[in-house]
Amino acid sequence: MKDILTLAAEKRENLGTRPSRRDRLEGRVPAIVYGRKQEPVPVTVDHEELEAGVRHNTRMLDLKLGRKKERVLLADVHYNTYGTEIIHADFVRVAMDEVVRLNVSVVLHGHAIGEQHGGVTEQLLTEVMVECLPADIPEEVRVIITELDVGQSLHVSDLTAPERVKIVADPSHLVLTIAAPTKLVEAEVEAPVEAGEGEPELIARGKEEEEAEGASDGKEGKER
Repeated sequence: MKDILTLAAEKRENLGTRPSRRDRLEGRVPAIVYGRKQEPVPVTVDHEELEAGVRHNTRMLDLKLGRKKERVLLADVHYNTYGTEIIHADFVRVAMDEVVRLNVSVVLHGHAIGEQHGGVTEQLLTEVMVECLPADIPEEVRVIITELDVGQSLHVSDLTAPERVKIVADPSHLVLTIAAPTKLVEAEVEAPVEAGEGEPELIARGKEEEEAEGASDGKEGKER
């Protein structure tokens, strides 16, 4: 078990949009601590420390509030519209002897053999729910895809959970597929109409009929 990060927290006395915006300007992230049938506690934590923990895939940590230290899970992290800055975090209290459920990233490793045949690897599920003790929380569910060819797929039932971890997501959910290469269909180009064919021919016939009618009119005029 790797070292547990300790994150110092401060209780938030003033709630609402304006105080939260002021906290962020001061380099602190508004957060909430809940769970284990205790009252939720609004807090703030240092933005840089939290961001560093997220960057290193930290899921479990010790949250120190005053003289009290609690073991918590980083349950959720909320980002701004652009996905560039953490604006809120959710922490859940845990006990080391109690099983927890949480989502863990599904990470693909290797290159599918189908990619050599023009196939495209399409990952449809990026996270999967697992169940385990806090000390056994994995950083990821690893999926080796090197043997997959075009047209093959993997479902949750095909995933291998890390030791002492149980995958509890729907086994029928599709994780990834190796899609067939897209074929470009060339549009058929119609041959150009040659002179003397089609409509021009009809026009020519119309002109001959007009000349014939003109000759007939002249003949009738002479007879009168």
